[in-house]
Amino acid sequence: MVDEESMKKNRNATPQFIGALTEMVWEQIGKSLAARGHGH
Repeated sequence: MVDEESMKKNRNATPQFIGALTEMVWEQIGKSLAARGHGH
């Protein structure tokens, strides 16, 4: 993930960067939910 240092350097994060980051986060959440769902 993005650490604090990179965030400070990259305050003007491009929409592409933000979009990619958001996509990655949602993918992780999806995997977590899928894993929980299969746990039943």
